[in-house]
Amino acid sequence: MAQPAPGLGRRHLLAGRPAERHARPHREGGRHFAGKIAYWDVVNEAFQDGSGVRRDSVFQRVIGDGYIEEAFRAARAADPTAELCYNDFNIDGRNSKSDAVYALVKDFKARGVPIDCVGLQAHLTLGNVPSDMQANMQRFADLGVDVHITELDVRMSTPADGSKLAIQANDYKKVVSACLAVSRCTVITVWGVTDKYSWVPDVFPGQGAALLFDDNYGKKPAYNASLEALGGTDPGDPGDPGDPGTVTCSYARTAQWDTGFNGQVTIVAGASAVSSWTAVLTMGSGQQISGLWNGTPSTSGNVVTVKPVGWNAGLAPGASASFGFTVNAPSGNQAAPALTCSSP
Repeated sequence: MAQPAPGLGRRHLLAGRPAERHARPHREGGRHFAGKIAYWDVVNEAFQDGSGVRRDSVFQRVIGDGYIEEAFRAARAADPTAELCYNDFNIDGRNSKSDAVYALVKDFKARGVPIDCVGLQAHLTLGNVPSDMQANMQRFADLGVDVHITELDVRMSTPADGSKLAIQANDYKKVVSACLAVSRCTVITVWGVTDKYSWVPDVFPGQGAALLFDDNYGKKPAYNASLEALGGTDPGDPGDPGDPGTVTCSYARTAQWDTGFNGQVTIVAGASAVSSWTAVLTMGSGQQISGLWNGTPSTSGNVVTVKPVGWNAGLAPGASASFGFTVNAPSGNQAAPALTCSSP
C-alpha cells in the first residue's frame, strides 16, 4: 500500500521496511546514521514464546539481564533524535510473552531508561487475529510509548481460494482498525509487497499468500479491506497509464433446475480504465462448471479463476464486461459460488 488515506495523521502505512524509516543498528554503529533514521529496533526478539523468559542469546549469556537496558542507553547516546523501539513476534495479543515485554517497558519508563516504542511483528495465521489485540496495544500506549505493527502478514494454507481471501481481507481490516483505535499506534508495516517474494513458503511449507498483492502484483481483497479500514478508496490515477485501476464484480443467477443452474458475473471498472481483470469463483460442494462463455477459465480443486477472452479485457472508466457459466450440481446444492475479483 503506497500511501495512507487522507486524514491518517501521524500514522504511516509502509510496504516492506525501508531503511530510512525503520532500521536495526548494524555494525557500522548508530552514530554513522545519527539524524537519518526515524526509528531504531534497538533490541529484537529477546523473549521466548510460551514462558516469556529471556532467550538464550549471546548477549544474555555474556552480559546478563542488563544487556537490553545497556543497548537502549547506548542507542540514545548515539542518536538522540530517533525513536527507540523494542520489537518481537507473538506479542500481538495478551500472553506470557507480551506480559514479559510489558513488564520490561513499564520498568524502563519508571526508571528513565530511554524507550519510545514497542513493535508488534504481527505474523498472523488466517482467521486468528487476537481478539484482544487492540486492548494489548492500548496497555502499551498507556505506559507512554508508541505502538508499531512492524511485520504484518496473514498466511494461509495454499492454494488460496475465494473463501480464504475473504477471511484474510477481514483479518487485515481487523488489524488496521485496531491500530486506528489506539491513538499511539502510529505505524503499520506490511512485511513485503507481493506473495511471489514472501518469506512464508520457505519457512512454513504449504503456506503463503500472506500479503496484499498476489504473485502477479494484483491487488487482493485484503488490499481494499485495508484501504477501507483507513477510510480511503482506490480511485486509480488517470495520469498514470501504468495504474491498473480497480474493479468490482457481482453475481446473478439466470436460470435454475433440479441439478444445476446458470450464472452470470459482471465486472465493472472504477474511476480509472483497466487493462484486464480476474474473477475467482469458489464452488460449493458437489458443484462443477460444465460450460463457460466470454471468459477463459482455469480450475484448481473447487476454485475457478476466470480471465478475459481478449476482446473484453480492457474497460474504460465505469464500463463493464460479463461472462456466463453453467453449473452441474447433481447433489442438489444450489448455493451461489463465492466471488472475488481484481485487476489486472
